Amino acid sequence: MGNAYIYIMTNKTFSGHNWVKIGYAKDVEKRRRQLSTTNIPYPYEVYATYEIPESTHLGDKVLHKIITNLNPNLRLSANREFFEMSPEQAYDLLSAMAIIHNREDKLVICKKEKTIIKTLQVDNTKTLPITTKEELYIKSQPGNAILIIQDDQYIVKKNSIIRINLKQNNPALRELQQDIQNGLITISEQFGVLNQDKYFKSPSGAAKYVMGCSVNGWITWKTASGKNLEQYLSK
Repeated sequence: MGNAYIYIMTNKTFSGHNWVKIGYAKDVEKRRRQLSTTNIPYPYEVYATYEIPESTHLGDKVLHKIITNLNPNLRLSANREFFEMSPEQAYDLLSAMAIIHNREDKLVICKKEKTIIKTLQVDNTKTLPITTKEELYIKSQPGNAILIIQDDQYIVKKNSIIRINLKQNNPALRELQQDIQNGLITISEQFGVLNQDKYFKSPSGAAKYVMGCSVNGWITWKTASGKNLEQYLSK
């Protein structure tokens, strides 16, 4: 038995609506092309995927049931795979499933990140770089990772909790191993504590380091009130 995927897809025809399609496929790209040949003006776009063993092919049905139990009105039609929620909300549910299964490394954001430019106009030619007043968090047990942004630098704060994922598929593995060897991280079971502030060039780079898997930092880092970074900077 091979692997298959639960996917989240979006479509430009959904513009003006918070709609997503959540389904299951062994070949997501093939499924995307099949769906895109139906009577719609725009092709589907894959927002995210979660790889699961093929033997657990009912994974998407379980997710559908969870959504329906939370709010029956979110499903647009009883026999269709369309739901009234934003891609970010759907991703949060998929991420929760991955965390429960201890398979965060199998969760992938496929849609290219939106480039967000948040600057303060000084005059006609000069702008100030991004700086946030609020701390942002990736919450976990036994504690949180904390992010601040200063002059376009994404800083994971000292004492943040780091998930120690030493599997080869961890995209931040080499950097993580080096920091452990250099004493920048104190290990405790499957978690580590950052012993000093660590700087990154992007929110996704910071989130990847903290979580040990590829994630979209614009929606993973959240304020204490629950707004993700993209929402916070767009206010």
